[in-house]
Amino acid sequence: MAVPTRFAMLRSIPPTLLFVTFAVITARFSIPRLPYLDIDRIYCAADSPSVPGECYWFAPSGIYRWALQLHLGSILPAALLACVQFLPSSLRPSVGYDKLHRANGYLIIFLALIASASAFVLTHIALGATFHTRFGISLINFMFLLGLYRAYAAVRNSRLDLHRAWMLRACSWVSRFYFRS
Repeated sequence: MAVPTRFAMLRSIPPTLLFVTFAVITARFSIPRLPYLDIDRIYCAADSPSVPGECYWFAPSGIYRWALQLHLGSILPAALLACVQFLPSSLRPSVGYDKLHRANGYLIIFLALIASASAFVLTHIALGATFHTRFGISLINFMFLLGLYRAYAAVRNSRLDLHRAWMLRACSWVSRFYFRS
């Protein structure tokens, strides 16, 4: 039996509100950015969405180009898969949805770990690489990894209310990037 916590109020949030709040915003951010996987023709094109001078680091084949491809190739699918996690039907432990939720969650965590590792590499050239930029991106990345770890530990201990709270925190921390671009 779960011990009531201060996170118990999260159970009262309707699943439809969670879906609209997180899944729709995440999908609206991720789907238009899928073409960015083509770095030369889309991301670094003449009318590119990148910051001026940023493509200097991605033009040659090197560690930064590899890190960007790895980052985009893992975080965009992870974000789209995360939308499935917020479907109201996947939050109910019946008809096999709990197995879908679990398998999808493991895949998302794996992809998010890859994206976080590549983000640490890209931090050194991101947006001019000032100290404040590097510190801010690294802090959000550490907080996101901490949130994933705490959510995983909570679900392993059958604390679903804590799992939900930590996953919502982790999603909200990285959603800062959704509204930046």
